[in-house]
Amino acid sequence: RRRTWPWIVLSAVLLTLTIGVLAGLSWGTPSAPGQSAFPPVATLLPGRAATAAEVEQRLGIRVRFIAVTAAGGLVELRYEVVDPEKAAPLLERSGRPVLVAEDSGAVLTMHVRPAQDRFLAGRTYSFLFANTRSVIRPGSLVTVAIGDLRLEHVQAQ
Repeated sequence: RRRTWPWIVLSAVLLTLTIGVLAGLSWGTPSAPGQSAFPPVATLLPGRAATAAEVEQRLGIRVRFIAVTAAGGLVELRYEVVDPEKAAPLLERSGRPVLVAEDSGAVLTMHVRPAQDRFLAGRTYSFLFANTRSVIRPGSLVTVAIGDLRLEHVQAQ
């Protein structure tokens, strides 16, 4: 008896990536440099700017990087959990991070629940965001908003 479920999962992942890439390509291009239809990031998000050390101390995570992947159709936020108890709210809908492209003010949110149901200290995890209209590109400055804190000026890879 052949196992077909791995192929079904692989097909679903590839279909999702293809849709994300096509959506990013077909929805136009961002506005010209210097011309933004969006207000500054500070007015879009509640809370205040925080340092990486403050995010680590309050939220129990260390942001490793933000990377554009899947031919520009996805953005990955990779982070290390240093305190699983403090990081636990990230698993709830209200605690999920939001990414903001600083040049345009475009906001990327997560629509998929994280795969894990608990964190382990010292482990690295990631969240994926649909990069609609390719608003975040390698080199873009990004703000990561989690709860009432904003980690600003993180450069996407």
